Amino acid sequence: MIGFSQWWNPFDNSDELIKEGIKNQNNNNFKIAISKYKEALEYEQGYLIYYRIGKCYYNLSNYRDAITNFSQSLRSEEHTSELQSRRNLVCRLLLEKKKNITSLLITFS
Repeated sequence: MIGFSQWWNPFDNSDELIKEGIKNQNNNNFKIAISKYKEALEYEQGYLIYYRIGKCYYNLSNYRDAITNFSQSLRSEEHTSELQSRRNLVCRLLLEKKKNITSLLITFS
């Protein structure tokens, strides 16, 4: 049997943190949005939060952290094909960037 305190936390303000994250993300304040989403993760481990964090990192061109968070969102059974395609896109961009850097290094050596 689940006790009352296990399913209701009066200090859980994850909804408010997510709303603040969305507001900041919509205003291109991606670092602040990431901070708000990460705070929300302390209360809730939803795939959508990881997806939103991934999108913020993607917009900051931080592809490694974007992939990490997209991958985390895919660990949930709730994920969608859109999440999978976003992750694949970021992986392709990262590989392309690595190819460009490698070809530049070969050119200058």
